[in-house]
Amino acid sequence: MNKVLFSRKVLSLVFSLFLIISLKAQCPERIISLAPSITKNLLLLGLEQKIVGVTSWCDLNKKISIPVVASAVDANLEKIISLQPDLVFATSLNKPETLKALRNMGVTVEYFPYPKSLSQIEDQFLKIATLTSSSAKAKTILKEEKEKREKLSMLIDPKMKVRVFMQIGTNPLWCAIQNTFLDDFITLAGCENITKDLTNGAVSRESVLIRNPDVIIIVMMGNVGEEEVRIWNSYSHLNAVKKNKIFVLDSDKACSPTPIDFTETLKQIILNIYK
Repeated sequence: MNKVLFSRKVLSLVFSLFLIISLKAQCPERIISLAPSITKNLLLLGLEQKIVGVTSWCDLNKKISIPVVASAVDANLEKIISLQPDLVFATSLNKPETLKALRNMGVTVEYFPYPKSLSQIEDQFLKIATLTSSSAKAKTILKEEKEKREKLSMLIDPKMKVRVFMQIGTNPLWCAIQNTFLDDFITLAGCENITKDLTNGAVSRESVLIRNPDVIIIVMMGNVGEEEVRIWNSYSHLNAVKKNKIFVLDSDKACSPTPIDFTETLKQIILNIYK
């Protein structure tokens, strides 16, 4: 074979392989999600057919059967590699050594820190969409949710000076503080967060009683949330008790929200406060 012709064929083969790898990176067909929040965003973008691995904490449509490759924090590296993912999404829930091991084995890993604001939730959603060639759909969703929030803002009574305590844990008592998306729920509802001065979320029940909020929002699941409602209602002098403004939110939607979950949670808060 002519050396020039052989060289051209080799170069053509190399270019073809490079193109296949590039396209695979740009349009991943096999995605693994190592966090419930990421999985929810992927499903929202209509990518369920491309998800090949999730965590045991991911909430899936019952009709969808996807292999479990991790718990909340521990991942099964062997199982992940066997699924031959084009892309693995990870968050601060995942152990750094796990992500390092995956990268060392040639797996493409995209890491997302825990978002601290609505803006970061939206930015991460857009990045996921960009990496999965779903940008157009993501932008449409974000536009629609912004319009919904603008309509919700019309329900807020600016004359009411509502002071809110948002509880997100018990034993120890834990609350929403400033510079978190949980605080965004409160401020976007036109209210004041009574624990905005704290540098971490630990707070005593006595401190909350002294601050005397007008509203208490409990972000916990099932019986735990209902038990906290009962405890707070036992303090009859509390403004929140007098005004009957203690309610429970869905912790899954409130604590790991997609852009849609954020708007739905904000809607519940506004309707409960201003009804």
